[in-house]
Amino acid sequence: MLLDTDIVIDLVRNHPPAWSWFLSLTEYPTLSGFMCMEVIRGCRDKAEHRRAWAVLSPFPVSWATEAECHRALHHILPLHFTCGIGLIDSLLASMAIERGVPLITFNAKHFRNVPSLKIQQPYVR
Repeated sequence: MLLDTDIVIDLVRNHPPAWSWFLSLTEYPTLSGFMCMEVIRGCRDKAEHRRAWAVLSPFPVSWATEAECHRALHHILPLHFTCGIGLIDSLLASMAIERGVPLITFNAKHFRNVPSLKIQQPYVR
C-alpha cells in the first residue's frame, strides 16, 4: 500500500485512530519521496517538523519511476480540470496504479475519477 499525505499528517498530529490503524499493520507501507517532501513543507512549526521526521524515518521511501511520471503527466494530471487533482496527488495515484497497490487516503474528491486506482480509507475520522 501507498500512503497519502493526509494519513501521515494524522500520524504526525497524533490522531488516535490513525495510530490504532497503523499499529495494527504487520509491515510498513511505502511512502512516496514527493509525499514526504509535502509533509515536511507543511509543518507549522519546529516541533511539528521534528515529529514529522520521527514519523517518516522508519518508512520505506520510494520515488516515482519514469513510467509512473509519464502516466501522471499524460493520464492523471489532466484530470485537474474535472476533479482538482494536483501534481503530488497525480504522482501518488500513478505510483499506486503502476505498482498494483491501493492508495490509502481520505481524499476521495481528488482521486475518485482516476481510472484503475484503488483507494481505501483506513479508519474513521
